[in-house]
Amino acid sequence: MSGAPPSADVDSRPRPGHGIAIEASALTRRFGERVALDALTLRIAPNTSFALLGANGAGKTTFIRLVTGALLPSSGSLTVGGISPALRPAEVQTRIGFVMETSRLYPELRVRGFLRFMGGARGLAGAALAHAVDAALARFQLEPVASRLVGNLLPAAGLARAGVPRRSAAGDRR
Repeated sequence: MSGAPPSADVDSRPRPGHGIAIEASALTRRFGERVALDALTLRIAPNTSFALLGANGAGKTTFIRLVTGALLPSSGSLTVGGISPALRPAEVQTRIGFVMETSRLYPELRVRGFLRFMGGARGLAGAALAHAVDAALARFQLEPVASRLVGNLLPAAGLARAGVPRRSAAGDRR
């Protein structure tokens, strides 16, 4: 592999059916005079798991609320898989999953049962639900602990929960 920069002719933007990418450009959110997120520019590659780390008040929760469409930006742009959460939040929400630091789980459920419960709550059923649960267990390497109580595996089960997709309005799995 050469050290030459990539060609400018390459279109690295996400295309429908080719994963999700989060792109923010000069994304800003103000609450009155208080700036919660200040001109954030970033690109998160398709099919990537990522974490937001920072001090209290750094803008992590504000960013997640903007990504899910729960908040509108004050300025700048944001897309998730080429879709604006500000314009089509329900569609964006069928394509993403996230885990908050204080994820509330059901400690009496087993990991597989917890993922089935969350998939059902997200509108999945039958073969689509079984596939989504198996895929989440495999992606997060939880097959060996699938029958253990989720209370003992809070971070891992919460992360796997984010990997269980929602059923889209059209009924297909995303």
